[in-house]
Amino acid sequence: MAAKAKILPKLKPIIGRKDENRPDIAAGLKKNVLPKKLELQPLKTFPTNKLEFNRLITGDFTQDFSKQTSRLFRIFLSSTFSDFKVERNEIYRRVFPSIRQRCAQLGYEFQVVDMRWGVSDTADTDHTADIMCMDEIERCIELSAGLNFIYLIGNRYGYMYVPLGIDQEEFEQIIAVAREEKIANVDLIEKWFQLDKNSVPSKYVYVPITTYFKHFEEQSNEQQQEEKKQWQIEEKSLLKALRESVDKAYERKKITYEQMIKYFESITGREIRRATTESNCSNVIGIIRDFSNPFVETAIDAKFFDSSKNERITNSINQLKAHCEKVTPSTQFKKFLVPWKSGGLNITNDQSHQEYMDEFCKFLSMTIMEMIEKTCRKMLNTTLSSFHEDLLHHGLFCQEKNNFFFGREELLANVYSRIELNRRNVSSPIAFIAESGSGKTSFMARLAKELRVWYPTSAVFIRFLGTSAKSTDIELVIRSLCRQLKLIYGVDDEDESDTSLTFSSLVRIFHERLKSVSKKSLNIVRKKTHPKPLFILLDAIDQLDNTTKYSFQFDSWLLRYLPRDVHIFISFMPTVDRSNLKDLFMQFMRNDDSTIFTVPRLLSIDCENIIRNSLQTCHRQLTSEQYKYLLTTVEHNPKPLYLKLLIDIARTWTCFKNESLQINLPLPETIENAVEQLFIRLENRHGKEFVQHSLAYLVYGLNGISENELEDCLSINDIVLNEIYSHHDPPIPNAIHVPSLLCQSFLYSIKQYLSRKRIHDKHILSFYHRKFSELTRQRYEHLCKQCHEHLIEIYTNDQTAYKRTITLKKRSNKTINDADRLISSQMTNLLNKRKLIALPHHCLEYGTEKDHILRTMCLFNLKFLSCQLKSLGHSVFLDSLRHCLRLRPMWSDLKRLYRAVWAIDDDTIEDVDASLIISEQILGFIDNQQTNQLYNQINHSNMNSDLEKLFLDCQQYCIEQKNSFRSLYAGFPQETDALAWSFSPVTHILYLTEFYCLAILDGTEDEESSRLIQTYTVATINLQTGKVDKIYLDETFDKIWDGYITKNGAKVYLFGVNKVQTFNSRTGDMLTERTLSFDNKTFCNRAYCMTSNEEQLVLANEWRIGALDELDEEAIYRGARIPIKNASLQLENKEDVTVCIRCIGANDDFVLCLIFDECNHVLITLWSLNEHDEILPMRFAYIYHNVSSPDLFDLPLSNNEILYLATIEGNIRIFDLLKIKPNTKLQNLFTDDSIQQVNILPNEELDHLVCLSDDIIAISTTEYITLFDRKDLTKIIQKIRVDESLFSWKMIIQEDHNRILITVDSKQQFITLYRQENNSSSSLNQMKINFRSSVESIKLIQTTTIIDNDDKKKTYVLILLDDNTVQLLDTNQLSQASLKPNGLFTRIKDYNIGDKAVAACEYDVNCPLVMCPSNKSFQTIQLLHSLSNMNIEFIAMLDNDQYYVIITNDRTVFIYSIHNLKEILFQYNLKIQCDSELFSLQTYNSNIIIFMFKGQFLFLQIKFDNIQTKFHILSKQLLSIPNRQLEYSLEFTPNKRFLIFKQILNSDDNPYLYSIRIFNCNDQFQLSPISEPITYIKSKLSHSGKVNSFMTYISLYTRSELWIAYQGSILRVCLPSTIAELEVRSNYHSWMRHSLALYGKTAEKASLSITITSLAIKSPDDSCLASGADDGSIIIWYLTDKCYRYVLESIHVDEITGLQFDTNTNRLFSASLDRSLAIWSGEELLRVLQVHIPIDRIDLFASSNILLAQGKFWGFDRLMMFYIGNDLQQLTAIQNNNIDTELKNTTNVDASEIASWGL
Repeated sequence: MAAKAKILPKLKPIIGRKDENRPDIAAGLKKNVLPKKLELQPLKTFPTNKLEFNRLITGDFTQDFSKQTSRLFRIFLSSTFSDFKVERNEIYRRVFPSIRQRCAQLGYEFQVVDMRWGVSDTADTDHTADIMCMDEIERCIELSAGLNFIYLIGNRYGYMYVPLGIDQEEFEQIIAVAREEKIANVDLIEKWFQLDKNSVPSKYVYVPITTYFKHFEEQSNEQQQEEKKQWQIEEKSLLKALRESVDKAYERKKITYEQMIKYFESITGREIRRATTESNCSNVIGIIRDFSNPFVETAIDAKFFDSSKNERITNSINQLKAHCEKVTPSTQFKKFLVPWKSGGLNITNDQSHQEYMDEFCKFLSMTIMEMIEKTCRKMLNTTLSSFHEDLLHHGLFCQEKNNFFFGREELLANVYSRIELNRRNVSSPIAFIAESGSGKTSFMARLAKELRVWYPTSAVFIRFLGTSAKSTDIELVIRSLCRQLKLIYGVDDEDESDTSLTFSSLVRIFHERLKSVSKKSLNIVRKKTHPKPLFILLDAIDQLDNTTKYSFQFDSWLLRYLPRDVHIFISFMPTVDRSNLKDLFMQFMRNDDSTIFTVPRLLSIDCENIIRNSLQTCHRQLTSEQYKYLLTTVEHNPKPLYLKLLIDIARTWTCFKNESLQINLPLPETIENAVEQLFIRLENRHGKEFVQHSLAYLVYGLNGISENELEDCLSINDIVLNEIYSHHDPPIPNAIHVPSLLCQSFLYSIKQYLSRKRIHDKHILSFYHRKFSELTRQRYEHLCKQCHEHLIEIYTNDQTAYKRTITLKKRSNKTINDADRLISSQMTNLLNKRKLIALPHHCLEYGTEKDHILRTMCLFNLKFLSCQLKSLGHSVFLDSLRHCLRLRPMWSDLKRLYRAVWAIDDDTIEDVDASLIISEQILGFIDNQQTNQLYNQINHSNMNSDLEKLFLDCQQYCIEQKNSFRSLYAGFPQETDALAWSFSPVTHILYLTEFYCLAILDGTEDEESSRLIQTYTVATINLQTGKVDKIYLDETFDKIWDGYITKNGAKVYLFGVNKVQTFNSRTGDMLTERTLSFDNKTFCNRAYCMTSNEEQLVLANEWRIGALDELDEEAIYRGARIPIKNASLQLENKEDVTVCIRCIGANDDFVLCLIFDECNHVLITLWSLNEHDEILPMRFAYIYHNVSSPDLFDLPLSNNEILYLATIEGNIRIFDLLKIKPNTKLQNLFTDDSIQQVNILPNEELDHLVCLSDDIIAISTTEYITLFDRKDLTKIIQKIRVDESLFSWKMIIQEDHNRILITVDSKQQFITLYRQENNSSSSLNQMKINFRSSVESIKLIQTTTIIDNDDKKKTYVLILLDDNTVQLLDTNQLSQASLKPNGLFTRIKDYNIGDKAVAACEYDVNCPLVMCPSNKSFQTIQLLHSLSNMNIEFIAMLDNDQYYVIITNDRTVFIYSIHNLKEILFQYNLKIQCDSELFSLQTYNSNIIIFMFKGQFLFLQIKFDNIQTKFHILSKQLLSIPNRQLEYSLEFTPNKRFLIFKQILNSDDNPYLYSIRIFNCNDQFQLSPISEPITYIKSKLSHSGKVNSFMTYISLYTRSELWIAYQGSILRVCLPSTIAELEVRSNYHSWMRHSLALYGKTAEKASLSITITSLAIKSPDDSCLASGADDGSIIIWYLTDKCYRYVLESIHVDEITGLQFDTNTNRLFSASLDRSLAIWSGEELLRVLQVHIPIDRIDLFASSNILLAQGKFWGFDRLMMFYIGNDLQQLTAIQNNNIDTELKNTTNVDASEIASWGL
């Protein structure tokens, strides 16, 4: 049954708001349930400003860019202090938590900036509270996506601040009037306001409180409390005197009204007026609360009203309220009239106050959520793409750095000269190096700007590495540069968005696109001139993530010699950690020091200019003494960073008349001292614990920390909270949170050292300079672990409330049980990218103690994995897993998970449930015991491990989903040289593109009409991977006449009798269903076509044509009648009528329709698609009464406006369709001489016409296929004689102009391949190829990257056979021999490799299978039906493959001769010897059988009695093994002298460790164990150690030696000795160490942890040894006297699981878990084969050139065979009866499961 179409919820437009009609959102918020209309889909991206985007991609930084889109609601909450305390507490308790959680669900941050909540008083020492509030409002307006301000107004006007600075003239006028009026306390005004001559212009400044009260900021000091009381008294007198003086000065007209009013304006009033400007009032919510009949009786009552109430204050309050009501939108404004009760608000006991508070919270909840919803709707159409966002970030960063750049003219001049030199010669990359703080970044920003000035037509790409999420990894940077290159230069190659590309492939594409810049013929979008030259600037290479091995390896991604017109500039520090980047770059450039520029120190004149401009910007100046002191200090270390720190201090210097009051902080001598002094000042001012932890969070957070995260971390930090709440209790009972004022005040103090970046859709704060981060880490290193722990806690909180008990020690040990910390909820969803990246990071950084969280909540959590994959993309998803593996290399289950999901790509998960994709991959590829038990339906209730729980979750998820699926795979690639894949059953091919095939699996012809197919299953097959996805149809839609699959393979169209349905090709879900309405009710002759942009679908029958808009499903259906009645065509027999339509024109603006009647007369009509909104206008109509055919017309692909229409007699009409004069009347083609006519091939009957290319047309007759010159049809290019009459043929001209022709004979028994090289005029090479069954159809297709990553396009043929098998064949490899199968066994229980054959038992076949390869790659496959129904569990071969040894499920052993399967030669009951579980069987020579049980093994020696013709037992030995629970393997050395026992230790620390024991074997094959463990002699030194475990081993052929892998070293053991040693040669110390050989002596410690996983020795001379490691590396060690080693090319990217040397040739075969096989000749790579499953083991038939690879798929062993002969024999024929007779008669073998051996 097809799933029903999903109807996505649509947001309805918000209309005028009426409270009584609105849903109770507040009640829903309490229950965490919201109306469905608020559910939003993930945002789509749209380029909003194309002009700006073009400036960004070309690097034009001359104009300002728009700000980045925001996913933050940052709200400033404004009110007076004490009278709204109750409302504030209720807002925090009842409104904000649910709103915050809902925003998290929608992928937005919700942050409240409240400068008055949670603090005990409002005093600030430097009087900057007013400035700080205004600054925060500005930031809220700038950063918030919508709502940014909420105000609460009551009956208080609020605290009235005085200006921090007063102009000198204004102040002196006020003082003069005050003295004349003899106002009291004028001396206080002069005391607290001092003339600062460093201000420009000079001002009287309000000096800090600590100027006179030195202990004011000290914590818990009695003297401080006394000074606070004194200040309150003195401040009151000061402000009264000042305001009286101002009033008098205004009365005397000494100052203006504007000057006067600022002394009487409250800070709350200033906040409201700033936020309610015309441009921002729509983002404001306002509430006014008035009391009815108020009176003041107590001190508490007085808090709700102004203490000094006068007419001015009353008028000010009334004016403010009137202003608010006027400017605030009515739907966002509310007035409350509250009954007054003595004591103020009492929401505990007073009913009216409770009702007020409920209504208050309800209004706020609903209004906030509606505004957020409205913003989210708007953002659906304005969100930028992540690529656009990243470019915008770097553009804004570049402009910001340019604002502070001065000097360096000489360096810029040298760079310009070098560029000009490079333009005349070969160009090389240029590097700028300097120490930290030297101004490299600012210089790179200025260089980017200057380049556009020097070269106005250039393109400038700049990346400030490490400043954004997409610039931290070199792979992401190169991917971004590739995309930018493609956008500008329009290069035509693979799409870089394909995340399955390896790093080397990505770099190759990058280099090719750089080279394309130099080409002359480029398609530049919207530009007539080419943007040349191209400059690429990469700043701070040292900031790249050095966990990848490519970042600092310049040769892995950078070109040494650049193409013409391409210039690359990079910058970095000389050394980073232990990496010397300067030396690495010099080695890369071959010691060419001209490519390195050192950024010089600042000159004195530069320092002076910087100081002067910086002070001028902030309206400051210095005295001559101060200026001299500053210059003298900076001369010792003239670095830009140091100079900035000194200027920041100098800006605070003052010049007062009273020098004792001046603020002159001393200048530090170094950058380190400056930062240290800054931190000390911060700790003294804001609190030691608060500052230390805040700074630590800032540097230990991933890329920094957001303001919300900072507040949340501080709010769960009990140490910090104890410091904050040392003198007062938290404002809300049972809750505690850090006051927003403290955080904002702290951030305000260091704002000049912070940068705000947009990372993972969050606004992240971090230090703008690396030096700050380094010094902070050093100073607060002891807090590192605690910071990571707190960050883990906030990311794991996905509930509305986070509660934890706290004891406030300085508040008499007051305990708040389950205190709600009021922190944000961190939901695990697609939109919370920050959590998806940061949570695993912090778990890894914390250490192994948090591994349980890392595993259960992240790595083995289905929801977390699917969100990661869908939200972050395949590349980042895999990077995250790889990073975990690097830090936890012993987690074998994580490696298995990684190998299961690595093949998923972004196209696979597009518009699909990612959980289903991941579940499918995990269930299909994790090769554990439980997957095997799936087939036997064994219960999994006893699973304990994380991987097993994930496995169960995947199963359960697939069961719960109605559209759950498990995709099939069409065979396996490289089973033969020509066969890409094979799949069955397939009955019809509907549609074929370059990458996808749409097929019917179970179709039958409809009884009523042969053109209708009755089916219930349709499938899409990925041509590249062979992946098969099924779509199931229901009984109401079981007849279709055609289908279509979109270019990206995501959507499938199926055309039914009267409907067209679309489906998601991946899940099978039905997306849409539309009814087709045609005049004619017969449905056997319809046709369709799709425009190239897939925006319009056109359908037609012989009566009507219509078009459907695919972008707007609700758009009107446009149609028109076809003038068929006027054409006098024969249409009585509908089965003989054919309709054909094609889209033509440059933009597919027209539709060509041809209707062939019973006599093959044709009606030709042309219709316009885009000229009318309701109908399809017809341009012309022709009737042609000559006999033609639907096979005798075509249009060239490159010029589809030309129609070639031929008749059977040989006349060709050529229509230039768009040049024909429009005429709506039907015309007879015979009467129109304007249509060109050519007569070709007289006396021949034409049957097929194809336009092959721009200049060739192919036409077939009964004897020939003739190629004509399209420009001159009288000219024959070539004739190809066809020996047989044809059923069908296909021809294609490849990009290299080679021609390929495929024909099918009339009996459909074979195909013939014709190939012509280099467009020669000679006959095409001919090759005839038979198949096992008749050929139903063939299709030729050119495509790229099928199976292997080949740069050139290959031609493939898709063949459908009548046994319902479809196959994809590579024409480059196609030959008779290439189609001989190399074999595949599936669902294997057990298999055994003999000397000449392979025997296997499968779950699906009730008898064993045997395949016998030969030297000619010919296989004979037999099913041993005589052994059917014996329940065989194990099979092996004995005595040179003359006998079968089988074991049944009742533990009985049988031996049969291969020539007589009916006579039992040996029978033995194993239960007599052992009751343990049997898991393997092994045979040696002609008489040795080893039965392997868990805990022991039975060594059986038998002999054949020629007289009795039976086997009997000579001897038997039962030997015990150490670990009775684990499986093991046994293997003889080549000389049969020793038996090697190998058993995995199952160690969690190292999954590669094995226990190895050695048994002596005498001439009578009696075994005796060598009891002594192997001793490892380190470098032949005296000390030694016992080593009981190894990774793997290999035996030598010429002598009794073992070579054993131990970690990254290779040890040699001379048997029977028990001493192992490293192979030490004179020129090499520790010669056989894989790690050092790979990375050299300079290798980092992390790289030395490489583990050798596979060894191979070259036989028979033991001349060399190959070692493969878990990182995919392979080294060949030559064991000759002149020893040397060679590191092979990096092909594999995962663990090497198998190495095999060919005994006959010099070839080495390697296999890896990355699903690849490689063939090497010495040190040269010959070929790479790709398969679909991880390979666990490979074996080689050296004599027959057959390679066997074993792996698992869907939990079952699979065995694949590959013919790897040097020369492929090309035979001319193959008999259809090449399969064994027994196999032919089998009915229970499905060709799709045994794949291609059925050929």
